[in-house]
Amino acid sequence: MYRKSFYFLATSQAINLISNSMMRFAISLFVLDLTGSAAAFATMLAISFAPMIICTPVGGAVADIFPKKFLLIFYDSVTACVILLLWATIFFEFYSMAVITAMLLLLTIVSSGYNPMVNASLPAMLEADWLVKANGIVQGISAFSMLAGPMFAGLLFAAIGIENLLLLCVILAFFSIVIDFFTFIPHKADKRTDSMIRRIFSDLKTGFLYVSRENRNLFDLAVIFAAALFFFQAVMTVTFPYVIRVSLGMSEELFGFSNTAVGASSLLASLMAGRLKKILEIKSLPKFMFIMAVLLIFVVVSVLEINTYVAYISITVGKMSIMFLFTLINITVLSHVQRAVPADMVGKTIAIISALANMAVPAGQMVLGRLITPLDGLGLHFVLYVMISVFTLFLAGVSRKKVS
Repeated sequence: MYRKSFYFLATSQAINLISNSMMRFAISLFVLDLTGSAAAFATMLAISFAPMIICTPVGGAVADIFPKKFLLIFYDSVTACVILLLWATIFFEFYSMAVITAMLLLLTIVSSGYNPMVNASLPAMLEADWLVKANGIVQGISAFSMLAGPMFAGLLFAAIGIENLLLLCVILAFFSIVIDFFTFIPHKADKRTDSMIRRIFSDLKTGFLYVSRENRNLFDLAVIFAAALFFFQAVMTVTFPYVIRVSLGMSEELFGFSNTAVGASSLLASLMAGRLKKILEIKSLPKFMFIMAVLLIFVVVSVLEINTYVAYISITVGKMSIMFLFTLINITVLSHVQRAVPADMVGKTIAIISALANMAVPAGQMVLGRLITPLDGLGLHFVLYVMISVFTLFLAGVSRKKVS
């Protein structure tokens, strides 16, 4: 259909995400150097992330109403302008924590619309049997940007300074806008004559009713996916890092290698998705979750070994394997929604599922973060992980009934 346009879209997305990742990493270093406060840094991140939960469903509704090429150009243009303003505030020394947080807040709102727009564009541009490969490419770009952005920013921050680094991000953002003009995304005109706000809220209501009533099975699968994210993202980002750094006492280098290896695993899964498309069907979801539960048991049993390096290697390999599977699950769910949902509902449906995930991830991190210190000691961690594994097996059983 429009594969050439898809590659233009993917190229634009890659430039956009890498420049954003570089900018956010550089700002993180700048804020930490400026304040020397982990609390201030954490507060800034929390505030800038908060709109994602509310704005993602709105972004999905907007993606189903307006021409997606227009939205692509608009979002990239706003991103470029915000980064340019951020550069100006730092260059002219007009910055403050409030100003920087406000800029990041605005970029988060843009991302809330950008991601559903990209996901909703794929079924309009590509044949159904191409969706798994396309989602793999999109997920791969996201994973690569998370790896490459901080790496490039870390090197350039020391070499050319924050101002020149932000200018480079601005140039990259404007370059992505140029590519956007060569991208063609089919659009079915919205013939409604009522106000834009009314249309957006009407579409939001329609989307929630569709997911919660008309396609209840899809809603149940979304809840199962969010429940798995609640535990496994917290395990990957809170408890495993705590065990590696605190319980096992590993060095900064080994800690960093473990995190990088997990990102590389996600990238590998994205790149392999096209070759694995025959097994990336929604009916495979229970099998993936069963394997994740078994992997978690394997990891925590090995952690009880006396040799700390054996425990470190087991956790790292386990994290990589779980992230590999979770990336495949994400691609599978996205591809299923894009195929099963009517074209005018794709953006809203994906956005609602994303909103559930966005609520589950920080909630899980907060809950397990509070449990991990009182449960200090690998034996008590073992009990916690076994409980999570048993719950995951329960989710696998429930999901099997939903996809059969």
